[in-house]
Amino acid sequence: MTLTVSVDLSFLPAALRDCARVDGWEVSWPVEDAPAAIDALARNRLVVLGLELLDTDPDGQYVATPWAIFEPDPDAPIEVNVAAGRRAAQGALDQVGPDQRWVLVTWE
Repeated sequence: MTLTVSVDLSFLPAALRDCARVDGWEVSWPVEDAPAAIDALARNRLVVLGLELLDTDPDGQYVATPWAIFEPDPDAPIEVNVAAGRRAAQGALDQVGPDQRWVLVTWE
C-alpha cells in the first residue's frame, strides 16, 4: 500500500496555491511570491518557523540551504509568535540574492 501525504493549502488564496510547489509536506514558492505566502500564513494564525533556499545541483536534484530559523516562545500568545515569525521570515527574504528562484517555507 502506498500512502500519499500532502499539505492542505485550501486556506490560501488561489494565486498562492497555484504557484506553490508541493512535495508531500514541503511547500515552496517562487521568491517573488514568498512574501505574499508568508503574509497569508500569518493571517491564518500560522507561525513561520523557517525558510530554505532551493537550488539545483548539476544533476538537477534540489539542494536546500537553510536561510532563516524562528523559534517561537512557548510562553507567548500565538499572536506574538505569528507576528515575530512573519517579521523574521520577511527580513530574511530581504537578504535573498537575485539568482535565487524558490523558497521552501516551514510553518506550524
